[in-house]
Amino acid sequence: MVEDADALTWLDRAWHGFRAGGCDEQAAVVANAALVLCLLDSGAMSQLDEWHLRVEAGTPADVGEPLSDLWLRLGLLARVSFDKADSAGAAQAAASLLNELQPLKAALSPHERLLVAMVLIEYDFAVTRFDQIDYLANLVEHPALFDAAAPALRARWVCTHGFALYHVGNHERAERVWRRALSMAHDAGPGNLLGLKLTIALARLLLDRGRVEEADRIIQAVDPRWGGGRTLQLVELQQTRARVQLLRGQPAGALATLDEADRLAAVAGLSQSENGGRLTDRAQVYIALDRGDDAQAVFARMVAEQSGRSGQVSISLQHLLRAWTNRVADPAGSRQDLAKGLAVAQAVRYTMFFRLLPGMAASVCALALRSDIAPQFVDEVIRSRQLPAPVDADGHWPWPLWLVLLGGFDMRRDGKLEPSSPKTQQKPLELLRLLACARNLSVGAQAVTAALWPDADDAAARKSLEMAVLRLRRLLGDATLLRVSDGRVALDAERASSDVQQRRRLIERIESLAMRSSGPDAGHTLQAECLALLERVIALSRGDLLPGLPPTPWLEAERKRCRDDTVRAAMAAATVMERLQVGPAERELLETALRIEPLAESLVRRLMHAHERAGQRGDALRVFEGYRQHLKGRGAKPGEQIEAQWRALLAQPLQPVKGPASST
Repeated sequence: MVEDADALTWLDRAWHGFRAGGCDEQAAVVANAALVLCLLDSGAMSQLDEWHLRVEAGTPADVGEPLSDLWLRLGLLARVSFDKADSAGAAQAAASLLNELQPLKAALSPHERLLVAMVLIEYDFAVTRFDQIDYLANLVEHPALFDAAAPALRARWVCTHGFALYHVGNHERAERVWRRALSMAHDAGPGNLLGLKLTIALARLLLDRGRVEEADRIIQAVDPRWGGGRTLQLVELQQTRARVQLLRGQPAGALATLDEADRLAAVAGLSQSENGGRLTDRAQVYIALDRGDDAQAVFARMVAEQSGRSGQVSISLQHLLRAWTNRVADPAGSRQDLAKGLAVAQAVRYTMFFRLLPGMAASVCALALRSDIAPQFVDEVIRSRQLPAPVDADGHWPWPLWLVLLGGFDMRRDGKLEPSSPKTQQKPLELLRLLACARNLSVGAQAVTAALWPDADDAAARKSLEMAVLRLRRLLGDATLLRVSDGRVALDAERASSDVQQRRRLIERIESLAMRSSGPDAGHTLQAECLALLERVIALSRGDLLPGLPPTPWLEAERKRCRDDTVRAAMAAATVMERLQVGPAERELLETALRIEPLAESLVRRLMHAHERAGQRGDALRVFEGYRQHLKGRGAKPGEQIEAQWRALLAQPLQPVKGPASST
């Protein structure tokens, strides 16, 4: 097959020759051949639309014969692949061509079989018939027929199959297929255009899988002259370098590299369809630079200019970015955008949203899981991309290990509840609970032995710890989840967490809000963020830590720490509300916190002050009296400071009650 822009020159001459002889039907065949050749050679795509419009201007719409000619049928499918509308004729052509690929059919040569398969897989992808991808591969790669085709054409088919796998999120298989295609391309001859295309594709896939250094080595080894200096491939090379920079946390450098890629594309006159990937990358660079409005403008442009699957991808990204931007200021609107964006993504099998911002993609997924939006699709996205859990991911995230400690004890592995067994030995479980409560899930080995075997001598305690570690690894079913090194025992904090851990992280975020200065326009957003975080803290505060277990010293210390955490959260949130002068919200959250921790004197005093500032002396006295009754039930009395605060309130003169206004 012809692989360079001479394809269009040859087809142009053929067209004029057929037209001069009055053979309109043959001219139509040539026009469709041009479509197919351009589909195989994206470098010629920029000239396709203008050329084919000239052909259509002189070609009858109905050639008068059924579309049985190979080129005519392939041309129909190629047009759909170029974002044209699907049609009954195209579907019929696809069915007939698929039938001709059966191994026992003899009408097509080995070369034609691969050509038909490549156009069919592009068509199936355009009309979202993803179930046909592997079926086509099984038909085409029938050994006796496949081996008879030219090496370059075989490599091209395997390359196309890899792209289809890549775009539906099957990255592990895509990598294997592309490495095979790259080997085949090298066997077909060094320095060819397909080899360059595959090298760039493989580097991008490695970036998507977080293997940035490996991808960078591949890109750095590419000779820019490889492939005859085709401008499109040079542009893609620059774009891939920009991706490396962004994934390394260098958004300013990535933007400069993308600008250079755009300059090259403009000089070459590349079409908008060939610019879509760079536009998506540019929007992500803007997000990384905190230029959200510019990113939305890019997505709006893409929605206006693109159609077909590309257009749907742009619509999905537009909704997802809006959902992320408005998650605090407009939670209801954010959920609507999130549902719309993920519905579109699921329909077109688009799992790589925000591919260059994996942290943001993970946070969007966590947001969707908390709202129960497309949970199965989101779970697929997380697993296929191996997204890292964001810092505030809760039990909805598919952790390899998640532990519930507040209000009871549950263990989940890969999102599934692990049934408890009365035969499970208690020391491994106690070690697990101890680690799950600790900061960063890590405890010094000496502290572990002191907590779990306080009466044993050092040698016996170390032996007991070794046995408990061995048994806990068996219980978890994955030895890598538990680490023992450098004198510490720890759970893998990237793959394991607990409700206690996440609750404390949420509280730390509330405390950071309390220390943040805010301008006059940030009040509503700050308040909404604070209340949303506090709501999640309250949802996690389901009860005491590990209720029903005997009160060992380490457990009692952790229970006190959890109670102190509740007070910390309420006090920090109250500080935010007070600074924003939102008195009712401040008092409401303090009342809620007191229902959880009714004996926390600092909360009582803070709530009394809040009522006093609002002129609600009676409510302040009511809060104190409730606190005194709780203490009395435990045989205790209020401390001196809060007693003095109460007496100062009593000494204040009563404010006159305002009667109704006169109606005269």
